[in-house]
Amino acid sequence: MARKLFDTMPEKNLVTWSIMISGNAKNNNFEKAVELFQVLQEEGVKANETVMVSVISSCAHLDAIELGEKAREYIVRNNLSLNVILGTALVDMYARCGSIEKAIRVFQELPESDVLSWTALIAGLAMHGYAERALWFFSEMVKQD
Repeated sequence: MARKLFDTMPEKNLVTWSIMISGNAKNNNFEKAVELFQVLQEEGVKANETVMVSVISSCAHLDAIELGEKAREYIVRNNLSLNVILGTALVDMYARCGSIEKAIRVFQELPESDVLSWTALIAGLAMHGYAERALWFFSEMVKQD
């Protein structure tokens, strides 16, 4: 229903695109979220950090590192701010997809970290068998608290 209304809108803006992309991502329609992001780009609309969080999270759930890399290139190319929320989404995507070194690099580049960014990194390390590194990052997190 929402997609039908969206498709019939004569003019779409960033808010409507954001609602559609994040709505699909939140409802586990990850393919649709990524597809809508691709259409958004074709339409010449510039995504913001909020949209990119939904896109990158969708890539993580799809285990689609290539799409996630393209999304990161989009972020860089469009000078979007790597805030803690967007940065955490990138850390989570890289970690879930098994690109641990990239996850660590993005984590270290974050201007600030919170419990969610630490958790994304630590869980990714543990998930891929890096127990000692996960414990090391956990101890670092505790020291900063």
